[in-house]
Amino acid sequence: MGACLTCSGSGQSPSRAALAKSEGDSEGTGQKKVYSWDKRRQAGDVDPDRYRVSGREGATVVKMPGDIDGHAFVIRDCKNCNVLVFDRCSAVTIDDCTNCRIFVGPTAGSVFIRDCSDLDCGFICQQFRTRDCHRMRVLLCCVTQPIIEASRAIEFGCLQVSYRPLYAQLEKCKFSVYNNSWSTVHDFTADTDCDVHWSLLPSPTRLQSVLSGDMFAELDPSLMMNFDVKASVIPLTYGEDARGADEPSALVIFFQAELPRVKGVMSAFWQDIMQDEELIVIQSKQVKMSKEDCARVFGRWQEDYTKLVEKEPVVGVEVQGTDCCERSRIILENLVADTREMMAIWYVSPDEEMGKRDVDEFYHFISMVMSA
Repeated sequence: MGACLTCSGSGQSPSRAALAKSEGDSEGTGQKKVYSWDKRRQAGDVDPDRYRVSGREGATVVKMPGDIDGHAFVIRDCKNCNVLVFDRCSAVTIDDCTNCRIFVGPTAGSVFIRDCSDLDCGFICQQFRTRDCHRMRVLLCCVTQPIIEASRAIEFGCLQVSYRPLYAQLEKCKFSVYNNSWSTVHDFTADTDCDVHWSLLPSPTRLQSVLSGDMFAELDPSLMMNFDVKASVIPLTYGEDARGADEPSALVIFFQAELPRVKGVMSAFWQDIMQDEELIVIQSKQVKMSKEDCARVFGRWQEDYTKLVEKEPVVGVEVQGTDCCERSRIILENLVADTREMMAIWYVSPDEEMGKRDVDEFYHFISMVMSA
């Protein structure tokens, strides 16, 4: 009829003893175990104010490398402020700000701006979104397609910037500077009226001119801040809207793009392109390719490149301008003299007819990868 309960020597039922262990008394001392996150709370190491700027007016706030260290960062209810963050963040939220100038280093997640107006900004991020914003100039390096919603008079440009720890911050966020979708803006509310809600700034537009150079005057010299387009860590691209319908195109592909030697060649190639008044880079993408992808993009030359694409990611670059195939080839031959090394580093469309086909095939493949 009844249930028989057996007690332990301590007078405590087994279920209660198990409960005590689950609550932290793993050694039977009667004291609750203190975990590392509890110690951090007790020591006061995590200060929420360190990761937000709130309710400021007419202030300049500078966060140096290590100040944010990958945490989420919040800016809200600010007017006439300068906010400069030279550190990496997990996510950035900006709410109810007016007439502010903002720069934030690599953000592993999203930059989300809501209910703001008259902002001048620069961001490096995985995703960029605005909602209910007006009159903004935004220089971007954004992995995915920028998105605006219920926003007007938003101007976009390609971010050009360099400072000392930027390379290391980008690596920690696992960003490739060759994946910059700054110009492919998607407007969620494009069909609600006849107005154009966004436009592109002239290329190149300097960060210093957008944010006003005076705000950088008193920065710590150890940052080695540089606004020169040629010194930028982020390569300059002009965006798909700059593509001329009748202009010839070339596809340049760099193989084994993670190797230091190839990185050096890519950087030098970009420098030489910028010095050629006849050529511009429309867009670039870094991606991993399979044997099947190689066949689709390279056609009858696939056997020459299959082993290369399976080793490391590739970077594809769309170059446009007069004699772009020949000019691109000459630039690369001057950078890489050894014929065998050339085959292992780069491919250039052989002529303008193939150039158009190559660009179409490569970026069709990219769109398939992005939508998968």
